[in-house]
Amino acid sequence: REMGQHGVDIIVRGELYNKFPFDVECKSCETLSIPEWVRQARENNTKEDRNWLVIFKKHTMGSEPFVLMEWSCFEKLFRRTL
Repeated sequence: REMGQHGVDIIVRGELYNKFPFDVECKSCETLSIPEWVRQARENNTKEDRNWLVIFKKHTMGSEPFVLMEWSCFEKLFRRTL
């Protein structure tokens, strides 16, 4: 999805929509604005069966992106691996 459009940044459809229960907000930045990103991700997350997820990359922190989510969501994912 192009930058600056309203809604989630990655549109997931079909079978993957059920297997990947996340509405994704993407950021590439040098200034961390985590409270604003979380607010935006929560606003874009409109369905109860979906979780919000922020993927961000800060160039001065390396080449790998980071993932930001609520603890309860992480905990559910972790419990599935046990």
